[in-house]
Amino acid sequence: MKFSSLVASLPISRSDANDPDVWSLSEDSRTMKQGGFFLARTGTRADGRAFVADAVSRGAVAVLAPAGSGRPADLPAEVAWCEAADPAIAGAFVAERFHGNP
Repeated sequence: MKFSSLVASLPISRSDANDPDVWSLSEDSRTMKQGGFFLARTGTRADGRAFVADAVSRGAVAVLAPAGSGRPADLPAEVAWCEAADPAIAGAFVAERFHGNP
């Protein structure tokens, strides 16, 4: 599924025009697969933004982060980056679309 289809009409900001094919979703960089969309949420124990580089090294082609995070300078140009005021809600909508709106 195209990245643009997953984030269309969501209240997010995008920092690029990349539109990779997304084959999986994950909030855990350790389970990231090639073609994955990394949902870099902040949690009670960890901040997903600290694991963006690991997720990309494992195959992430897109990242959703909290608004105001700013695209990391060392993020490869081909990786799509977007931000949302509430990444948990945006991530839920992305997951719903990815799984065919069950």
